[in-house]
Formats: sequence, structure tokens, C-alpha cells
Amino acid sequence: MNSALTKNHARLNWKDQETGEWRYNPLQRRVQSTIDVSQAGRQNTGEQKDSFAPPPPPPHRATTTPTTAPPLIREGSRFKRIFRSEQFPEDDFTERDIVPIRGKYRYLGQNIESYTQYRSLVRHIPVRRQLRKVFIDSWMYLLIPFIVAGFAVNYSHCPPATTFSVNFIAILPSAAILGISIEELSLRLGNVYGALLSMTFSNAVQLITSVLLLKSHQITILQTSLLGAILSNLLLMTGLGFFLGGFRRLEQYFNPRKAQTISMLLLLAVLSIVIPTTSHLLTNTTPDGIVAQSRGTSVVILISYGLYVLFQYFTNRALYSDEASITSPKAKERPGLKLGEGDLLRAIAATGAAAAAAAGGGVNGDRLLRDVEDEIDRDVYQEASLSLFGGILTLTFSVVFVAFNTQFATDNLQGLLEHTGISQNFVGLVIIPILSNDPMSIKTAMLDHMDESIALTLERCMQTALMVVPCVVIIAWCMGIDQMSLEFDGFTTAALFASIIIVTYVVQEGKSNWLTGALLIKIYVIIALAAFYNK
Repeated sequence: MNSALTKNHARLNWKDQETGEWRYNPLQRRVQSTIDVSQAGRQNTGEQKDSFAPPPPPPHRATTTPTTAPPLIREGSRFKRIFRSEQFPEDDFTERDIVPIRGKYRYLGQNIESYTQYRSLVRHIPVRRQLRKVFIDSWMYLLIPFIVAGFAVNYSHCPPATTFSVNFIAILPSAAILGISIEELSLRLGNVYGALLSMTFSNAVQLITSVLLLKSHQITILQTSLLGAILSNLLLMTGLGFFLGGFRRLEQYFNPRKAQTISMLLLLAVLSIVIPTTSHLLTNTTPDGIVAQSRGTSVVILISYGLYVLFQYFTNRALYSDEASITSPKAKERPGLKLGEGDLLRAIAATGAAAAAAAGGGVNGDRLLRDVEDEIDRDVYQEASLSLFGGILTLTFSVVFVAFNTQFATDNLQGLLEHTGISQNFVGLVIIPILSNDPMSIKTAMLDHMDESIALTLERCMQTALMVVPCVVIIAWCMGIDQMSLEFDGFTTAALFASIIIVTYVVQEGKSNWLTGALLIKIYVIIALAAFYNK
């Protein structure tokens, strides 16, 4: 007989042969229940010592009907199951009809293995829920009024320091909304295309800022901000994740092989960037030669970035999948003692089916486990909170507001420097990179998801080095700006190279604690102090 599963409980359906009523047994030893009699001559019993064992048929009756009860459909289900794209009456189900066709659901050209996931993608999402997701579900909604205030102070000709500060704060909620739209669209596009979308637009704020600084010919601040973004994610965000995540834990663990792979790729990427700088410092290369060398190097770096994307998401995707990666143990937990996602429900279902079969019942164990898997799907697959149109609309408006507020901030940047006396190196190395920091890495570290936290910080650094920096050089080439090259400040270049070596050494053990995070933050503060006094 078919099984019915409600959330967090495995329940067996029973049908009273006389009254036709449906009842369930919540896996208890003694339950007042009725049993669906699948053989002729079996009668209902009242109190059963073993609720899974129906009484034997009387000897004077012959059993002519099949021993397996017809499959049943649970009443009150929160969703209708689709079997072979037809709706069958309850009494017409057969064993052939009860098996769902998995992997036949398609959405935006991709195969959906789970009906639960497919239903979450095609269901109607109320507009009120979408607005709540965008504007209310994050503390960043408190900063949304700064977006309008940024327009007001810019067109009212307020002092440069005020205009820059207000628009700088206004970029933060716009960037947060941009991240929400990218996350929601990634759920609909699937793993590969969702990852490509995230890799493209996750650096949108940094790329827009770089283009606007390039347009206003603020080359020194632009070059420093590019390396400052790498330093900020490499030291500050990684250090904050280690510190806040390990503050209440003895140690945290992550996959050392994956972290070392990312850090080594980052080291090679930064090495290709700093070669023109060392070429100018150690040789007699002319400025025109540095510009030509930088443009050629940028083309090679972009090609290598394309090869990296091809390797990670197409040809060797299995190496980066969750199944192929080494699962790192959680903090303060011995591996092997903690049940995985849905293991408890699977164990209950398997135990109940085995007990019923041993007692002579007609429970279909495979069907029971399929119902368990469908119930687990609701927790495994994250449901989208924005529709496809809502996600695209949110993405478009957030990019537009980021562009306007960034334009207002960069236009008043020189006035800020003249009014406050802050050095260009400090603005480019510390202040502007704040816009490219993703607080999600800190949140995942506090939830003890260290593999995700490491990937968010180090992969963001690698995207900046392999995509943003060469793109800015090529855009400057197209705009005819010869001042933009890969010749960076010697102090910033040396600090970046040393920081990458330190982080590579830190992640090779596959574990972290709050002291390691504090030391990484200390290194970043020392570099920031040096940049502040570097006029």
C-alpha cells in the first residue's frame, strides 16, 4: 500500500474496508487503527499489538486477490503529483502509474530532476512578497533613503564632501539589491549559467566605478583601487570570516585542496599583473613599451580567464561539484556522528517499511522512500522569491542606481581630497574597495560554512585579477587613454604579493580559528595605515 509522508514524520495510510475512511498510523507500537484488507476474508481489528502486522486470513476463506494493495494517494496533500501528465482517479492507479517521470521537467532549456524544484520555479509569486524580498528582508533597507538623498545633494550643489559621503552610502543598498537579483536569477538559470551570471554581475559595482574613474582621468586612484579590492577581500574579509566564525568555536574546518587551488590560481593571476611593474622598476623599459606590454598582457589574461571558466563550468565541472569535493568536518563535531540532510527521514521510512514487510504487510518500500525524497526536496532546493520578470527588473534598476550614485561620488572625489587632505592611495586602497566587499562571506563563516566563505573571498579576488583589471586596461585602450597600464605603485604591489603568500600558507592546513583571523586583519590595518601616511 502506498505511504504518505508529512513534514518530519513518516506516516502509513490505512483504509477502513467497511467505512471507506482514511486513517494514518504515526509509527507507534500500539495505535487504535484500521487496516486496509488486501486479501479476501481479512477483517478489521481494533487494538493491534504491532500496527504493521494485519491478522492472518481465516482458513475457510480463499485468497484470490493480489497480495499487494492498490496504491493510494494521500488526502490533503499540499501539492498535486503529476504522473505521466495525467490526473487519474484514485481507484484507477496501478503500479505503472504511480512512478513519476523524473528528469522530464524543463525550465528555460534546463532539465529539472525534482518536481518540487520545478513547482517552485513555475509557481506564481505575489508582488507583495517580491517587494518584501527586495526592500524589507535585509537590514540594508534602512539605507535605501540615501539613494534618493544622493540625487538631492548632487543637484542641490552641496559641498563635495557631503555629496561624496551620501552617494557613497547610497551605493551600498543598491549593491545589496543587485546581489539579491543575481541570487534569484541564478536559481532559475541553473548551476552553470547561474554561476556565469554571478561571475559577470558580482563585479558590476567595481567595474562601473573603474570605468567612471577612468572617464574622469583619475588614474592613480583607479589603479590603487583595483589592487585595494584584492587586498580587501584577501585580508579583511577573509580575516573577519575567520574571526567572527571562530570566536565561539574551537576551530573551523574547510576543504584544504579547494582552498589551495584557488589561492594558487590567484597567485599566478597576480603574478601576471605585476610583471609590467617589475619590468619598469628593474629594467629600462620606456613608458610606451610599458603601455604596449600592459595591453598585450591584458589580452592574454582575459584568454586565461576564459579558459578557467571553460575548465570549471564545462569540461571539468565534476571536479568542482559537491559530490567530488572533500566534505570538511564541522567545528566541534566528530565526522560520522551527524546525520546528513534527510538521513533521519530515510531511516524512519526504511525501518517502517521493513517492519511492515516482515509482519506480512503490503507496504511498498521503494514508493515510501520516493515520498521521503520528495519531502526532502523541499528543504534541499531553495525556492525562488522573485519571478523571472521581477528578477530582471530588479537587476536593471539596481545597476542603473549604482551607476548614477557612483557617478555623483566620483565627480566629487577630487573636492573631497582637497577639502580633507586624505591621500589618493588611502582613498583607492581602503575607501573605494569597501563597495566591492561581499558581507555574505562573513555570514556563511558564522554559520560554519567555511568552504563557501573561502570561495566567496578568494574567488572574488581572482575575478578582479583575471577579469576586471584587464578589462579596464582594454577599455582605456579603446578610449585612447594611454596613462592606464599595468604599472602599479611599488608599495601596493609588494604588499599584495606578500599578502597572497601569507594567505596561501594559512589555508594549506584546512582549518582556522579566531586568532588567525585577527592576525590577517592586523596585516590589513598596517597596510592601511601605511597608505594613509603615503602622500
